[in-house]
Amino acid sequence: MRRLLFGIVVVGIALAVSVSQAQESGPPMPERVRTFLDNVTGRWTVGGSTQGTNEVRWDATGMVLLDTGQFEEPDLSGSWTGVWHWDGVSEDAIIVSWGSPTSHGFGYGQLHGKVLSPTVMEAQRTGVRQGKPVTEKVRVEFQSPDQYTWTSTDITVGGEKQPDYTEIYTRVNTGDAKQEALQAAMGWGAAREKKDIAYIDRLLADDLTCVHPDGKTAGKAQLLRVVKSPHFKSLSNDYDLDVRVYGDTAVITGLLTSEQYYNDIDWSGTIRLTETYVKRDGRWQCVATHASRIAEGTAEEGSKTQSDANKVAFRRLLAEITNDPKMESAEEILHKDFVFHGPGGHEVRGIQAFKNDLEYVRRVFPDYHETEEETIAEGDFVASRWTSTGTHVKNGKKFKMTNITIDRLQDGKIVETWYLCDNATRQKQLGLENVFALD
Repeated sequence: MRRLLFGIVVVGIALAVSVSQAQESGPPMPERVRTFLDNVTGRWTVGGSTQGTNEVRWDATGMVLLDTGQFEEPDLSGSWTGVWHWDGVSEDAIIVSWGSPTSHGFGYGQLHGKVLSPTVMEAQRTGVRQGKPVTEKVRVEFQSPDQYTWTSTDITVGGEKQPDYTEIYTRVNTGDAKQEALQAAMGWGAAREKKDIAYIDRLLADDLTCVHPDGKTAGKAQLLRVVKSPHFKSLSNDYDLDVRVYGDTAVITGLLTSEQYYNDIDWSGTIRLTETYVKRDGRWQCVATHASRIAEGTAEEGSKTQSDANKVAFRRLLAEITNDPKMESAEEILHKDFVFHGPGGHEVRGIQAFKNDLEYVRRVFPDYHETEEETIAEGDFVASRWTSTGTHVKNGKKFKMTNITIDRLQDGKIVETWYLCDNATRQKQLGLENVFALD
């Protein structure tokens, strides 16, 4: 029996790995499915027609639930191992695969469920029990975050109808809330290293407020965007934290020493953290975080840190605005009073007007791209030499030219830009006098 159970566990892990790998490279899991699966996670006692215990948790990828449990009935006892996951295609479909060594032999099967809401799933289960085929209808319904029922109806075993039954799952409050909150907080660092977007998405509350060491604020969307960026790398995160729990609220304080980089700027160092977590639907979520950098070195080193931050703003301008047609980060990078001074007296005022200019550039050069060559920062100013390339939509000719910009920053955002370019070279390469004329 132990060998059989070990085999089932191995099969379950192998299935979980294969499903995770497939779904990591596919579309994101629908929010309704993710929320329902989140609700299922935790430790549970099983009552009603069956007595037992159950534990369900996410695997390392955040794509598959691992499910283990033990049960006892009047004439049957045993254990089970299973995996829950989204089917990878539908908006509401869940698949559960399981194996169960029991006192009367081995059972196995699969459940195909439809998530009707974040708290209700209906399914059809098929399998084998004691060597006989089994079919049944299943309804899982949450009465509260800490209790749900599993109701099976229309049950047949070997073609013979069996009585309906209901199991009641009640969440186990482990009493170790401090450890749970601490693990959630430290998991944030590990998730940054692995770019585990699914974990971070579940950990951060939608109404999160984050205050950075420089005093800037960010929300959940901005933090996810940074971690997703190919220009962000987190290599290590070492925590020294303390936690205090007040009911469903935890306050975490302490130090984080990290090595991480964004747009080739070194963000490494030690910061003092204060974070607030709230327990919602049985799991801890971060609703507020504040970081203060621990003072080190001289005022000259502090000035260097500010210059590096200003370089990041320029590099984000290239990566997330001029080279990204969506331009979703424009309001984060550009000051509300932004002014652009171009050649020949061309002037653009305001973020939206600047975005409109870039959209027109992309109409003329659909593959338009800018590449940084050299950047120098001093005080509130950043000077950069960069190249731009593109293919003209009218004649298919390509250009490559050198550009110079000087950016002035205010409140951590670019408020003014002066721009110079080698337009004569571009005209010669394209064979056009007015390179932006489409008529």
